[in-house]
Amino acid sequence: MNQQSTKVVRHSLSSQNREVYYRLIALWVLCEAMIGGVIHALKIPVSGLIVGSAAVICICLIAYYVPGKAVIIRATIIVAIFKMILSPQTPVLAYFAVFFQGGMGELLFLSKRFFRFSCLLLGLIAMLESGLQRIIVLTIVYGNNFWKVINDFINNLSGQKNFTNYSLYIAVAYVTVHILTGLVVGWWAGIIPNRVLNWRNKYQKVFIIPEKDKEAVLSPNNSKKRNLRKGCLLSG
Repeated sequence: MNQQSTKVVRHSLSSQNREVYYRLIALWVLCEAMIGGVIHALKIPVSGLIVGSAAVICICLIAYYVPGKAVIIRATIIVAIFKMILSPQTPVLAYFAVFFQGGMGELLFLSKRFFRFSCLLLGLIAMLESGLQRIIVLTIVYGNNFWKVINDFINNLSGQKNFTNYSLYIAVAYVTVHILTGLVVGWWAGIIPNRVLNWRNKYQKVFIIPEKDKEAVLSPNNSKKRNLRKGCLLSG
């Protein structure tokens, strides 16, 4: 094997990592295109919390189980393409959120030394961006009069004489909920790999590989030679 082919082998994903990689991408696509599309169609204002949380978990798992450069960015592009195909009604800003989350994940997981901290930071930043994005969009689309109407409505409803900026309280509470959700999701995503390992050790009998399959997995070259010998004997 020459040096060029050796480099290709080193940089390519193993069959096991490739299988896990595409399964996680499929899970991410399901959350973004299916669940996200339904939420956007129904105009439910919690799309950032639900879809964003699922994206953070998928990105963290990709970073842990599929080591390599630009794997998160490639996964992000695939997810965005399928999101566009399966959920064309999704607004443009949703794609911005997807690429923001993927880009931040690629940067934060350049080093795997502080995996849990990176998960926590990704959850915090991703959810903070989601909360601030919604407030900025509302301000751009409806202007400052939108917040003024909210203040006037609540002040008149409460019958108080002193003016209270309720819209500010609502915005702060909305962003705070996103921040707390991001911290919880990031913490949970950071402990998932250890929990999976504990489950695998606890339920080893469920994941036992038959001896014939185990031999093929451990020594695929020998199995190929054995099959070649059988073919030669049959042809002979």
